Amino acid sequence: MGRCKNTRCRLPRRSRVIPSIFPIQRSFASVGKPEAPRPSFLMRLFATALLLAFCAILGGAAHQTWPDWWWHVRAPSPEVVFNRRIQPFLNRTCYECHDSGSRKGDFALDRLSLPVPQSDSREAWERVLRHVSNNLMPPADATQPAPAERAEFITWLDRTLHPVDPRNPDPGRVVIRRLNREEYKNTVQDLFGITFNPAESFPDDDSGHGFDHIASVLSVSPLLFERYLTAAEQVAAAVIPDPMPPPRIFVAPPEKWTGSNSEGEAALFSNTVLTFKITPPAAGRYRLTVRVAQDAAGNEAARFSVKVDDKPITELAADGTRRRPRQHKIEVDLPAGPSRIQIAFLNDFYAEPTATTKQQDRNFYLQDASLEGPYLVPGQTRPEGPLPSWVAAPKPGENRFDWYARVLTPLVPRAYRRPPKPSEIDRLAFLAERSEKSGDSPAAALQVALQAILTSPGFLFIGETSAISSSVSGDKIQRQSLSEHAIASRLAYFLWNGPPDERLLQLADRGELKSHLAEETKRLLADARSRRFVQNFAGQWLEVRNLPLRTPDPKLYPEWSPALAASMKEEILRFFSDFLTNDRPLTELLTADYTFVDARLARFYGLPVPASETAFVRTQLPADRRAGLLGQAGILTVTSYPNRTSPVLRGKFVLDKILGTPPPPPPPNIPSLAEHAGGGQPQTLRGRLELHRSNPSCASCHALIDPIGFALENYDSLGRRRETDGGQPIDSSGKLVTGEAVNSPVSLSHILANARQDEFNRNFARTLLTYALGRGLDYYDRPTVDTIVTTAANHGSTLPAYIDAVVASIAFQNQRADTPATPQVAALSRQP
Repeated sequence: MGRCKNTRCRLPRRSRVIPSIFPIQRSFASVGKPEAPRPSFLMRLFATALLLAFCAILGGAAHQTWPDWWWHVRAPSPEVVFNRRIQPFLNRTCYECHDSGSRKGDFALDRLSLPVPQSDSREAWERVLRHVSNNLMPPADATQPAPAERAEFITWLDRTLHPVDPRNPDPGRVVIRRLNREEYKNTVQDLFGITFNPAESFPDDDSGHGFDHIASVLSVSPLLFERYLTAAEQVAAAVIPDPMPPPRIFVAPPEKWTGSNSEGEAALFSNTVLTFKITPPAAGRYRLTVRVAQDAAGNEAARFSVKVDDKPITELAADGTRRRPRQHKIEVDLPAGPSRIQIAFLNDFYAEPTATTKQQDRNFYLQDASLEGPYLVPGQTRPEGPLPSWVAAPKPGENRFDWYARVLTPLVPRAYRRPPKPSEIDRLAFLAERSEKSGDSPAAALQVALQAILTSPGFLFIGETSAISSSVSGDKIQRQSLSEHAIASRLAYFLWNGPPDERLLQLADRGELKSHLAEETKRLLADARSRRFVQNFAGQWLEVRNLPLRTPDPKLYPEWSPALAASMKEEILRFFSDFLTNDRPLTELLTADYTFVDARLARFYGLPVPASETAFVRTQLPADRRAGLLGQAGILTVTSYPNRTSPVLRGKFVLDKILGTPPPPPPPNIPSLAEHAGGGQPQTLRGRLELHRSNPSCASCHALIDPIGFALENYDSLGRRRETDGGQPIDSSGKLVTGEAVNSPVSLSHILANARQDEFNRNFARTLLTYALGRGLDYYDRPTVDTIVTTAANHGSTLPAYIDAVVASIAFQNQRADTPATPQVAALSRQP
């Protein structure tokens, strides 16, 4: 048997081939043993084919699915592949600037530990992966690796940092999250048929991963819970009217009283009157509590009177000081409807200083006031009003506890979106019974029970709280199927942004929802409530939900108005909604040659004006002028500054929202874009950006961003078509870092929809799955995303196909079984 020509090698030649890739036990001759017979031609052919197959996998695309047979072969250790394949790549492309000697950017690759999932250098390797994947490293002015070398390095580093087994995908943990403002509003409106918005006063929800219903950013502050209590009172009063509501406190702060002689406080320096206007919830007796003070002067204390609608009630002394005010409680009878409570200063006194006395000036101060009620006037009986139609009348001989339990039993499952436990109904019935025994009417007692429901974790939070069905497995990841009711809630809040309806809950009660998910998904999308999905998903993904709040410079853009902003937003929502009802490939979101306009927007675009001023109609776009989302004014406006366009913002939008490859944040201390070139001569925006990117610190990122942004420069800050900038022709040509040449906005849209189609489809699948799950995705979600993209492609890659694939995915219907719910979390499902 021959030896290797490398004189330093002491192994037989064949022994150096397979072990360099697979550390399998050798079946051929080894050192110190008799030479084995030479393998046959078929054996050598088989070994060569196996080697070539492995190399093809190693150099494949970063998101390629590994074939099943790979998992039955003992893979090489990270150390082996790193030393033999990756270390030479780093030597050639990275160490010149990023070793311990150079440490350019204070980053030394040779000091990092191996890039395995548990590595303490994982974050640094993630940074390397992002920069090399986005063609930011090596820098543009350095020698570039061959595309195959770059792909091999990206694939190996990605797979090493993010090991996944596509045969046994990990569904991840099911997050428990609260309802956000919009979901709370939709939930109470769908449940009770009210039309007002009780969540209007809630604090704004934070956003994470592009959406405002992500569990990791939805906290419950003391202020929010206080607003929950107020909203529950409002909803309960609207759903179960009570002619005599229970007493409550109405604050009457001093600054709300009119007639004061001093700004910022309720003070009277002469015999005048303070007035407070109030509309009590019902006629009855109220307790007015005031804290008053005086500037003492003369031989008596300041006195004041209290009137209601000019009717005298009492006269009292304000004999407190401003540090220690005097408190009085006054009973007043208020009618239904608006009333005026009046406090009049009665005995003003002033004396000029004399030789023996100081100046004397008696003044009156109202430091605090509140009103509590209504209470029954002595001899008055509590009025009884009709109860809502859904409240069944008591049966003969039925005690109050059983009646309350019977009334609440149909309501609780819809509010909690699952069957209640008997103990939950008992607690609510006990609460209502106790409220009635304390003097409340049956309507008021039911209001108390409803308030308890609306402030309970079972209503306020969404998510599986314990493992209901069990068991699947795999060698490593254990999965548990979500309960039917948890899936009903997840589906409804995904597509309706609101609670499951009666049909979904009935299917879940019978254990039949999972077998009817496809048809239920289709039913929910056909319902008018799916408009909420369009508004919230598309509005946040494309960043146009708050478009009417934009404020372009009115001097430069006098035509801007809230009405025009509303039309721009509606154009995008109608365009996206069209893909729900028509089987169009998703890529037509980028290339469509039509849009939806009303008369206002048609005039703005210079298109034929529809007959109706308010109706939106489908309109064909002129060829080569606009195409798809990137030609719509709303998106072009939110990616501009108030006074000019921004190729950087527009390029970043496309990279992030369309392709899912957001550029890294800019380094610190980067100078702002110059308004003029040297000598003060104004340039086009492109010229100023090219001057800016001459800074080496800026060049690599701008090479990624600018060609995309420049391609959209034919649209101004409001999205109108233009051909010049600063009096000079616009140059929208460029070359993307992936090699494609662009020369217009429409050509960019077609490149994104064709040459970059895979990136667009994968990013849309990731974005849609993030929205459906209410959590950010991690590397273990990659097999799920792969399956969604493949399944949707098999059904035309339409928007409904993507939605169906998300609903059918393992991540949507399952949870990881290795993290049982804590007692505190499990208690959420038991509390009323």
